[in-house]
Amino acid sequence: MDEDNPRVYFRLFLIATCFALTGSVASLTVAAGSLVGHAIAANKALATLPLVLKLVGTMTAGFPASLLMRKIGRRNGFIIGTFLGLIGALSGFLENFIEVRYKEAIKFTQKSVPLVTL
Repeated sequence: MDEDNPRVYFRLFLIATCFALTGSVASLTVAAGSLVGHAIAANKALATLPLVLKLVGTMTAGFPASLLMRKIGRRNGFIIGTFLGLIGALSGFLENFIEVRYKEAIKFTQKSVPLVTL
């Protein structure tokens, strides 16, 4: 391996950055997930339920994912996993976006002036 090649240092930087982001996302999920759950849950005893479901989902998906990767290869398996994660993130974003717009529409209709006044 040519250690004087600048691409080696770029790849090392890229791997280190990705590893650091992975570690920060894991701790952020644990810390913020419970706090956000506590803020929005009607029953405060269920505040950590989203975090528990995420961890259970990760554990239950690990074995089938390894079987899939054995059949189609790791690269294609990771591509499929990335697309599934993207679909999940987009569905969560759309749900929040629609909920906010729905609440704004309700507020607008409650404050609107009647069309006909006597």
